[in-house]
Amino acid sequence: MDDDSFLHWIDDQRDDLDCFFFGALCKGWESFVRDENTKTQETARIRASKRKDKLKQWTQTESINEEILRKHGITFGHWTANISVSEGLKHQRAVQDQQDDFNFMASAFSRMYTNLRRENGFLATQSKHNWRLDQTEGRSRMRLRVTPDDSTAKRDYQPKRKATNDTPEIKLDIRTRPAPNSDMINLSPPTIVPDSVDTESLDNETEDKSATEDSFELIDEPTGNDPYEDKNRKVMKNLQRGDQVQYVCNISRIIGLEACEGLLILGKISLYIMDNFFQRSDCEIVHVSQAHPEERDPYVRVISGRESDDRKHNNGAHRSRSWIWADVVSVSKRQFLFRDVALEIFFSDGRSYLFTLISAKLRNELYNELTSRAPQIHSSTSSTEDSWRFETLRSEGNNSQFFGSKLVNVFSQMPSHPATRKWLKGEMSNFHYLMLVNTLAGRTFNDLTQYPVFPWILADYTSEELDLTNPRTFRDLSKPMGCQTITREADFRSRYQSFAEMGGENAPPFHYGTHYSSAMIVCSYLIRLQPFVKSYLLLQGGTFDHADRLFFSIPDAWNSASRLNMTDVRELIPEFFYLPEFLSNSNNYDFGIRQSTGQSIDSVELPPWAKGDPKIFIAKHREALESPFVTRNLHQWIDLIFGAKQRGEAALEAVNVFHHLSYRGAKDLDSIEDPMERLATIGIIHNFGQTPHQVFHKHHPGREEIQNKPIRLDISADSLTRLPFTLLGKDISQTSSLSFF
Repeated sequence: MDDDSFLHWIDDQRDDLDCFFFGALCKGWESFVRDENTKTQETARIRASKRKDKLKQWTQTESINEEILRKHGITFGHWTANISVSEGLKHQRAVQDQQDDFNFMASAFSRMYTNLRRENGFLATQSKHNWRLDQTEGRSRMRLRVTPDDSTAKRDYQPKRKATNDTPEIKLDIRTRPAPNSDMINLSPPTIVPDSVDTESLDNETEDKSATEDSFELIDEPTGNDPYEDKNRKVMKNLQRGDQVQYVCNISRIIGLEACEGLLILGKISLYIMDNFFQRSDCEIVHVSQAHPEERDPYVRVISGRESDDRKHNNGAHRSRSWIWADVVSVSKRQFLFRDVALEIFFSDGRSYLFTLISAKLRNELYNELTSRAPQIHSSTSSTEDSWRFETLRSEGNNSQFFGSKLVNVFSQMPSHPATRKWLKGEMSNFHYLMLVNTLAGRTFNDLTQYPVFPWILADYTSEELDLTNPRTFRDLSKPMGCQTITREADFRSRYQSFAEMGGENAPPFHYGTHYSSAMIVCSYLIRLQPFVKSYLLLQGGTFDHADRLFFSIPDAWNSASRLNMTDVRELIPEFFYLPEFLSNSNNYDFGIRQSTGQSIDSVELPPWAKGDPKIFIAKHREALESPFVTRNLHQWIDLIFGAKQRGEAALEAVNVFHHLSYRGAKDLDSIEDPMERLATIGIIHNFGQTPHQVFHKHHPGREEIQNKPIRLDISADSLTRLPFTLLGKDISQTSSLSFF
């Protein structure tokens, strides 16, 4: 078939051919095209997905790299900061170590210098010393040692007439005493006392810092506000080598009229007292000023009815004291402001410390911790050297208990207590027994509001010679000071009746608006010695009272307390029977001039039979205390102060009722919601005086004079010791009635 024919055939068959090609074959083609397009799209989608995944991978890799760089930058910053802080702490610790070493060397050099310059020393000088009463107790708890007051800044105390508006603030100081003339050493006084410092210098108090403090600037001492100060390390550094901390608690150490907050740390080897530290609730140790007020003891911060924070805090230096457990002689539960939250610890070196805690629960917990660690407390034997101390502080036949509240309960239920039996047999002196009863009643030298009470025993302060065989020489020990005359007794009975008629549940009637023992009475008696003059000035606002109101004469004090002054019913303190130094104005304080006589007040005026010598007065006064008359009647005075006539109907009959707030349990301070009422109540308790704990609930038995009493060597040791001063002097005739005691 030629081309024309073929074309003609195609034209003839066009419809069939179109149906074939555009029908059957078109579908296959379209399917092929469609499949190819689908494959092309899928390939493009896969390529796009792979491209996105690759982009994501690149983005993630870039983010990771950026995060690595960012973290590296942060880590590098932290690393450099940590290095800076670490090196800073190392530097600060090195500074602290250097400061501690410097302070220790300064303290050691100061003590060495003081010893060289003291009396009879190698470099002794004739300079005049001021004197202070040392707190160390000797036999029968007597504090006999008067030491030089080496304060570098001597304050010029002024009498009332010289008072000005810019009177310097007076506050008790708890710092370790630096050496005298520290300007010659050209060093700052030590502010941190390591444990290696001897205990004699640990508790001595001082005046202000030396004026030469700015003349030597080696390093700045870390302060309580310094964030770099490692106080935990500072505490740990004061531990004995190899010791471990087993128990820590916050305490407040009572010092006269003030309180110093700190830590009591119980270690495996030793017990530690560290001032001006505080352990917060998160167990971090900080300076006491940095502690939250709600965590601190609110009662300790309130002293004498006012917030103690209103006054500048006592020197904030961190003092450290330590004793091994074998040195703990006794632990006793005590009260502070009639709250059963205090604890008193006695040590074999003659020191004692009164602590308060925030609650009775914590006090009891600390008491158990202390008694479980001290071996001497549970031991029935003691060294010969310390046997007299154990006899004073512990009870025979009850070695597991102490002279605290447990022993008091036994004591009050047993009229024939071993100590009482020894006294009744004449095996214990009157002075020793009175000190023991005071201790049992919770009276302590550490708290001026609870100072030991001793009786007026003499009524004769006018005779040239003291006749101890004449009953008229003595005070009536069966009656309180308000009843030494019939007229005076009637006046006080009338006063009680008047108050009773006025009624009022919140104001029970009383005989006496003042107390026989208070902080002011104690300070006025001991005003010629430090640290009591500072306590007195704290109560008086910085100056001495008017000269006519001061304690300047023993005869006048007796007349005032026994018959002349209705607001004066004071008793005596133990120092009247062993410490002649408190009667002499050896520190030359200016007490002013009496308006009635125009005479200046200096040393205490003594009765004629003392021959103007305080030592003779003390000797004869002690002789009178141990006399047969006092011995036969002393139990009656004990009934008034510590026994059956202290409270209730017996006290009313004996004209022996004081303001109700002076008795324990009259008011629970914790239950007072009004802060102003609580503050006022604390002020009354703190200033008015506190009646001792009632030791005897039954009448105390009397002691009859024992004829031909055998003299035992163990109770006559004091008589075998030569006194440091002569009692006879040059004129033997003037002291013919004198005997050793």
